[in-house]
Amino acid sequence: MKLILIGIISIILTACTAPLVVTGLPTLLPSPTTQMYRVTAHILNVRECPSITCDIVGTLKQDEVVQIFEYATADDGGRWARIAPDLWVSTRYLK
Repeated sequence: MKLILIGIISIILTACTAPLVVTGLPTLLPSPTTQMYRVTAHILNVRECPSITCDIVGTLKQDEVVQIFEYATADDGGRWARIAPDLWVSTRYLK
């Protein structure tokens, strides 16, 4: 009985400490220090997650300034910046 219990605990601990691998989602990169960027596109779509397949939840106009809290790289190699909780923009249109 004791050996079985230790085996179960070992499996649980291994499952909890093993790295989580998720495919199809962007890879989050380390957060930068507070950075401010200006929108260079005439209209920049704001999305609910860092991918062109995510829903557009708003737009920004050219020359608006945004603060970046986090970066992500999508599976297609596109770079994204989180400007607020659940609000992402493509870094391609920020300067």
